[in-house]
Amino acid sequence: MSATRVKALRDALKQAGYDGWIQPRADEYLGEYVPPSAERLAWLTGFTGSAGVAIVLAEHAALFVDGRYTVAVREQVDARCFAIHHLIDTPQIPWLLEQLPAGARVGCDPRLHTLSWFNAAKTALSGQAIELVASTDNLIDQCWDERPEPVVTPALLLDESYTGQSSAAKRERLGAALSRRSADAALVFQCDAVSWLLNVRGTDMPQLPVLQSLALAHADGAVDLFVAQARIPEGFAEHVGSGVTVHAEASFREVARHYHGMKVLVDPAGVNAYAALTLEEAGATVVYGEDPVSLAKACKNAVEQAGSRAAHRRDA
Repeated sequence: MSATRVKALRDALKQAGYDGWIQPRADEYLGEYVPPSAERLAWLTGFTGSAGVAIVLAEHAALFVDGRYTVAVREQVDARCFAIHHLIDTPQIPWLLEQLPAGARVGCDPRLHTLSWFNAAKTALSGQAIELVASTDNLIDQCWDERPEPVVTPALLLDESYTGQSSAAKRERLGAALSRRSADAALVFQCDAVSWLLNVRGTDMPQLPVLQSLALAHADGAVDLFVAQARIPEGFAEHVGSGVTVHAEASFREVARHYHGMKVLVDPAGVNAYAALTLEEAGATVVYGEDPVSLAKACKNAVEQAGSRAAHRRDA
């Protein structure tokens, strides 16, 4: 089956004018857990581990995994289709540089890679005149027949008896932190950060109770939230308070135009390349820095501490 799927991808590569395609084990939120509809690496290779990257070229294909999967990868993956390498011992980009001539074009989906990875890969490849092409028209999706439909269920609204602070208060604190850093807004990308900021939890994936979404938070406490409408439960607006505007996920590029001339804080290691590049293309000034939600979320208030202790007692 892998041979058929690799051939289909190679046909798509040829049609798109690419010499290769890079496919990581990731979804557009870059989370550790990937829903069935985003298991592109497993569909292509048969590998079901939690970390891996496949590169398919016209004549060669390789799968890069870490040491946890040394045995499993050889049981799951057809070695006639993919050469198997260790992620650390044989890094992807140096391997790719050895395989391709100057003038080659390699495609990737920028929604599935961090901005830091994309920038480093683009710089390394361009040093040998190889172009890294960012395309949200994912070639795997073109080839994947009977792809599972995404699971989209309403989020849960957490009362202040669990959070210890309202979303409005959290957003006000975040806005003050942005003002101190002379930023107009921040790209809040990690799903757990968005969930904490809005006092919500997701129910799409049983292993990961976060709302699959991303947000642009303003220094005045307002938030542009990008999420599937079906994930917004009744009473959401009243729960989060004024200043939160819900947008369809597909409208990110359109909304980004309103950030022209604004200074937007972005954590390059924690956001996908698509979101950051889209803001830059819209005329925003992207400033690299740590996600401002991370520290606030890590500093637990008394209610959160009590909840954590209670959870540990139940678990024990």
